[in-house]
Amino acid sequence: MNCPWKHWSVVILSLSLIACGGGGDDQPESASPSSPQEIQRKERTPISSLQSLDPDDPRYVSLPESRVRVIRPDGFEDAAGFYGFQQASTGSSVMIATLPAPFAETSRGFTPAGLATQGIELQSRKEIDVVGANGVFLNVEQNAKGIDFEKWIVVFGDQDETTIVTGTFLAEKSSELSGPLRESVLSVRPELKPTKRTLGGLGFELSAADSLKPAKGIGKMLLYTKDGVVPMKSPGDPAFIAAPSITAVPIDDLESYAVDRLNQTAKTKIGEIQERGDVEVDGLEGYEIVATGEDDQGTPLVIYQMLLLNDGSYILMQGLVGDSLADRYLPDFKAMARSLRRTQK
Repeated sequence: MNCPWKHWSVVILSLSLIACGGGGDDQPESASPSSPQEIQRKERTPISSLQSLDPDDPRYVSLPESRVRVIRPDGFEDAAGFYGFQQASTGSSVMIATLPAPFAETSRGFTPAGLATQGIELQSRKEIDVVGANGVFLNVEQNAKGIDFEKWIVVFGDQDETTIVTGTFLAEKSSELSGPLRESVLSVRPELKPTKRTLGGLGFELSAADSLKPAKGIGKMLLYTKDGVVPMKSPGDPAFIAAPSITAVPIDDLESYAVDRLNQTAKTKIGEIQERGDVEVDGLEGYEIVATGEDDQGTPLVIYQMLLLNDGSYILMQGLVGDSLADRYLPDFKAMARSLRRTQK
């Protein structure tokens, strides 16, 4: 499966380490249903039967930006860089991300083969019903930079969008945190009276170019595409994202870190760096890069990146576009990045 929106899957990876369409067309049909009707025919376990929860539990927290309610684990605080909760002392989190893509399409990636492409090992998977919505409940393990993590994940959605709730904790803390984070992700409920989704607490704003329009984002981020919608019609269509890092990140060498971050762009092989240099935007020190590359289907791309240091963390901005359209959109990417202005969170 060729996901047209994979050029900004770096944001999905940054938020929940889950990318779109991981398994591709070579997955067996039994492992990746292709329609809501096919999912509906499967036996789905009601999420309420996996644990008994009081809908009036005072630990429930409403997240209007994600239009869900989730139980906050004891000892966790509101996260600054994403929608959800975090516990800095243990490096644990409960993260909510919304993808503007159908559940039937997104769920294709949540198979052993699909998750393995992201270095994630599937331990268990169960088809579930989340208050009438199709869903899956997963337990996975992942080694990131030599550190073992475990995750409880609930994924659910409909024809229009998919919500991913991920509870992440160190494997060595499993006896302490596995139970509370499992309870938290399984507690997710759509708001009974959902409000219009807003983007709160981002901490900055941009001026959009006339050639790009704001689209519904994934998490705590800004996303712009040619038509303001996703999926995009062509892998070479322009997309621009801006998002804060989800945790504090010590950066001693800004240039080296920016290049390393560029090379982590998901589903993209970076080629030659054509431009690079120091920048300053809204009083923030930063580094700007323009590079060539290609996606995993061989589509030639031009990748723009600006990384700004911001109070112990960073703001990442990336623009990706087919190389044939680079002359048209690269100036707009640069102008949008330079228009960033911090706001009160």
